[in-house]
Amino acid sequence: MAEQTVLVDLLKKNKRKTKFDEEKVRQHITQLLSEPLFPAEQAKVYGGLLRFVEAHFVQQLASKYPVISKEIFDLKKPLECKNHDGTYIAQAPVVTGISLKEKNGTEFKVVLRGKTKQDGNYGADFNCTCPIPEITTEARSAIAESTAYRAELLADAYKDKMLGRIMMGENMDSASFPVNVNYFLVWAPSAWNTKFIERDPAIFMGYANKNFLIHQWEIPEERSLDAMLREFQEDT
Repeated sequence: MAEQTVLVDLLKKNKRKTKFDEEKVRQHITQLLSEPLFPAEQAKVYGGLLRFVEAHFVQQLASKYPVISKEIFDLKKPLECKNHDGTYIAQAPVVTGISLKEKNGTEFKVVLRGKTKQDGNYGADFNCTCPIPEITTEARSAIAESTAYRAELLADAYKDKMLGRIMMGENMDSASFPVNVNYFLVWAPSAWNTKFIERDPAIFMGYANKNFLIHQWEIPEERSLDAMLREFQEDT
């Protein structure tokens, strides 16, 4: 893969479509719930109802936000590493990311296993770092907007006769609802062990084992909130 490849190109290549015939599934559920169920059958049906609720929300989210394949994080590129023994080649991620719940500091760190450049038999571990992109005001607004959208989806679902009945059930797991999602800052490092400015970062929302692209941007030259927070911490 060319070294000039940036995240914006990879996002386009890794977009995925969701397939879910909700109306057909609704008819099947209506038929199932019209029959008396034994305890063992109820457990199986409740599991299916949870998957239906989850699939409904995935479809609704995908109508607004592109779904990005998890395979984007499997892409690797060779990284030359050196120590007193010689030169090693490690496989560095082309795209990396960090949960916004864990974002702390300005540097991303990862341990990579390098193999000798000559024969590839002898290995050594290297601490590799790259800058973490700063989050723009627009990106923060996009996250807030997605939170409002998820709340609207949840409210509409409770108003839906079938979904509301399922979601009010005592055996329903709220983890299947788009309430507690995870947001990730995702970027394609231009270099490791350097202080280059990272371009084309993005925000992913993780729900139902899928990544939704919430926002993508380029690093602007104006002062960001991250920079102001950093200065504030230095002054206090």
